[in-house]
Amino acid sequence: MIAQPPPRPLPTARTLAILILAAGASQRLGRPKQLVRLAGEALVRRVVRQATSLRPAWIGVVIGARSGGVRAALASTSATLITARHWRRGMACSLVAGVRAAPRSARHLAILSVDQWRIDARDLRRLCARAGRVPVAAQYSGRRGVPAVFPRHMLPALLALRGDQGARALLQSDAVRAVAMPAAAEDLDTPADLRRLRARGTRT
Repeated sequence: MIAQPPPRPLPTARTLAILILAAGASQRLGRPKQLVRLAGEALVRRVVRQATSLRPAWIGVVIGARSGGVRAALASTSATLITARHWRRGMACSLVAGVRAAPRSARHLAILSVDQWRIDARDLRRLCARAGRVPVAAQYSGRRGVPAVFPRHMLPALLALRGDQGARALLQSDAVRAVAMPAAAEDLDTPADLRRLRARGTRT
């Protein structure tokens, strides 16, 4: 069998930073979604593994609720853990903490959620390959949202977010590039979502 060459690095890989938001309390779900397992792997570790396959310059994971369990789940990974001390105040606090920790050398910052469990590394590669001077966002269920990639000049706008306002608020401009990603529509918020994930996990 002829060995296949490794995938070519993304054009932005050397200056691409990836930020994974994993600080929430998962109140609607009733258990920490970061630690829910799919095919035996915690979701937070799964998304770090997918991010690592893109060979970015940096991967950061924002933690808050159940931080001890999340730290344990990410043992032996290369991810940088960022504690959002005020994560209870809303999503923006976690996002701001992560953006502040991103390396200054990063020209693009990809923002990922821990609960979009149907997304795979191919989806992320397609998204990051479109990175440029304007934000790039996943398009699903008739809207744009994360995962998304922001150019460096947009980071001040992310730092200005407050309360429970996430990055989606900055992705509605017509200038934003949209990448169709139906898998992003499946997330994990409720017990019904968890049942669907578990049904999928038995077939993975």
